[in-house]
Amino acid sequence: LFHDGWGTLDPANFVETNRWTWAATSNIRKCDKEGEIEVTVGSEKMRFKCKHSSPLLYNFLKRKYLSEPNPPSSSNFSCTRVTRTGAGVPTTLACLPHGLAEVNPGLSSPSSAEARIIQTYPYHTIEAC
Repeated sequence: LFHDGWGTLDPANFVETNRWTWAATSNIRKCDKEGEIEVTVGSEKMRFKCKHSSPLLYNFLKRKYLSEPNPPSSSNFSCTRVTRTGAGVPTTLACLPHGLAEVNPGLSSPSSAEARIIQTYPYHTIEAC
Protein backbone atom coordinates (compact mmCIF):
# COMPACT_ATOMS: atom_id res chain seq x y z
CA LEU A 1 0.00 0.00 0.00
CA PHE A 2 1.31 3.41 -0.97
CA HIS A 3 0.25 6.92 0.00
CA ASP A 4 -1.12 7.56 -3.51
CA GLY A 5 -2.36 4.05 -4.32
CA TRP A 6 -1.65 0.36 -4.03
CA GLY A 7 0.04 -2.36 -6.02
CA THR A 8 1.14 -5.95 -6.26
CA LEU A 9 4.66 -7.31 -5.95
CA ASP A 10 6.33 -10.38 -7.41
CA PRO A 11 6.91 -12.57 -4.30
CA ALA A 12 10.14 -13.97 -5.76
CA ASN A 13 11.97 -10.62 -5.97
CA PHE A 14 9.54 -8.00 -4.56
CA VAL A 15 9.50 -6.05 -7.82
CA GLU A 16 6.31 -4.05 -8.36
CA THR A 17 4.15 -5.73 -11.02
CA ASN A 18 0.98 -3.59 -10.96
CA ARG A 19 -0.10 -0.27 -9.47
CA TRP A 20 -3.46 1.49 -9.09
CA THR A 21 -4.42 4.84 -7.61
CA TRP A 22 -6.83 5.25 -4.70
CA ALA A 23 -9.01 7.42 -6.95
CA ALA A 24 -9.40 4.52 -9.42
CA THR A 25 -10.27 2.09 -6.61
CA SER A 26 -14.04 2.14 -6.19
CA ASN A 27 -14.72 -0.67 -3.71
CA ILE A 28 -12.87 -2.62 -1.03
CA ARG A 29 -14.66 -5.35 0.92
CA LYS A 30 -14.25 -8.57 2.86
CA CYS A 31 -15.38 -11.67 0.97
CA ASP A 32 -17.44 -14.56 2.35
CA LYS A 33 -14.45 -16.91 2.16
CA GLU A 34 -12.12 -16.71 5.15
CA GLY A 35 -9.06 -14.53 4.56
CA GLU A 36 -10.21 -13.03 1.23
CA ILE A 37 -10.78 -9.41 0.30
CA GLU A 38 -12.11 -8.02 -2.98
CA VAL A 39 -10.90 -4.80 -4.58
CA THR A 40 -12.67 -3.15 -7.51
CA VAL A 41 -10.79 -0.92 -9.96
CA GLY A 42 -12.98 0.29 -12.81
CA SER A 43 -14.91 -2.78 -14.01
CA GLU A 44 -12.22 -5.20 -12.81
CA LYS A 45 -12.76 -7.10 -9.53
CA MET A 46 -9.69 -8.69 -7.95
CA ARG A 47 -9.63 -11.09 -5.00
CA PHE A 48 -6.70 -11.50 -2.66
CA LYS A 49 -6.22 -14.08 0.07
CA CYS A 50 -3.83 -13.82 2.98
CA LYS A 51 -3.41 -14.90 6.60
CA HIS A 52 -3.92 -11.37 7.90
CA SER A 53 -6.88 -10.17 5.88
CA SER A 54 -8.40 -8.05 8.69
CA PRO A 55 -5.36 -5.77 9.10
CA LEU A 56 -4.97 -5.65 5.31
CA LEU A 57 -8.62 -4.63 4.86
CA TYR A 58 -8.25 -2.03 7.63
CA ASN A 59 -5.19 -0.50 5.96
CA PHE A 60 -6.84 -0.53 2.53
CA LEU A 61 -9.90 1.30 3.88
CA LYS A 62 -7.80 3.74 5.91
CA ARG A 63 -5.54 4.72 3.01
CA LYS A 64 -8.53 5.03 0.65
CA TYR A 65 -10.40 7.25 3.13
CA LEU A 66 -7.37 9.45 3.86
CA SER A 67 -6.66 9.89 0.13
CA GLU A 68 -10.05 11.52 -0.50
CA PRO A 69 -9.76 15.29 -1.07
CA ASN A 70 -13.18 15.70 0.57
CA PRO A 71 -13.77 12.56 2.62
CA PRO A 72 -17.38 11.55 3.14
CA SER A 73 -18.80 12.91 6.35
CA SER A 74 -18.75 10.57 9.28
CA SER A 75 -21.11 10.10 12.18
CA ASN A 76 -19.60 11.97 15.12
CA PHE A 77 -20.43 11.28 18.73
CA SER A 78 -19.55 13.43 21.72
CA CYS A 79 -18.30 11.22 24.54
CA THR A 80 -15.86 10.96 27.44
CA ARG A 81 -12.57 9.10 27.15
CA VAL A 82 -11.61 7.48 30.44
CA THR A 83 -7.88 7.74 31.12
CA ARG A 84 -5.70 5.21 32.96
CA THR A 85 -6.17 7.24 36.16
CA GLY A 86 -9.96 7.09 35.79
CA ALA A 87 -10.32 10.76 34.90
CA GLY A 88 -12.78 11.67 32.16
CA VAL A 89 -11.74 13.75 29.16
CA PRO A 90 -14.42 15.12 26.78
CA THR A 91 -13.77 14.04 23.20
CA THR A 92 -15.44 13.24 19.89
CA LEU A 93 -15.47 9.84 18.15
CA ALA A 94 -16.02 9.56 14.41
CA CYS A 95 -17.24 6.35 12.76
CA LEU A 96 -15.02 5.89 9.70
CA PRO A 97 -14.91 3.03 7.18
CA HIS A 98 -11.82 1.53 8.84
CA GLY A 99 -12.44 2.19 12.54
CA LEU A 100 -13.38 4.64 15.25
CA ALA A 101 -11.29 7.79 15.31
CA GLU A 102 -10.86 10.24 18.13
CA VAL A 103 -10.98 13.57 16.33
CA ASN A 104 -10.20 17.16 17.12
CA PRO A 105 -13.64 18.80 16.93
CA GLY A 106 -12.01 22.23 16.59
CA LEU A 107 -10.78 21.37 13.08
CA SER A 108 -14.05 21.07 11.19
CA SER A 109 -12.63 21.46 7.68
CA PRO A 110 -8.85 20.96 7.61
CA SER A 111 -6.82 20.54 4.46
CA SER A 112 -6.65 16.80 5.09
CA ALA A 113 -8.74 14.27 6.99
CA GLU A 114 -5.57 13.04 8.68
CA ALA A 115 -5.10 16.43 10.39
CA ARG A 116 -8.32 15.96 12.42
CA ILE A 117 -7.49 12.48 13.68
CA ILE A 118 -5.91 12.26 17.14
CA GLN A 119 -6.00 8.45 17.38
CA THR A 120 -7.61 5.63 15.42
CA TYR A 121 -9.07 2.43 16.88
CA PRO A 122 -9.31 -0.16 14.05
CA TYR A 123 -12.53 -2.18 14.15
CA HIS A 124 -10.63 -5.46 14.07
CA THR A 125 -8.87 -4.59 17.36
CA ILE A 126 -11.90 -3.43 19.39
CA GLU A 127 -13.10 -5.83 22.07
CA ALA A 128 -16.15 -5.58 24.31
CA CYS A 129 -15.62 -4.82 28.01
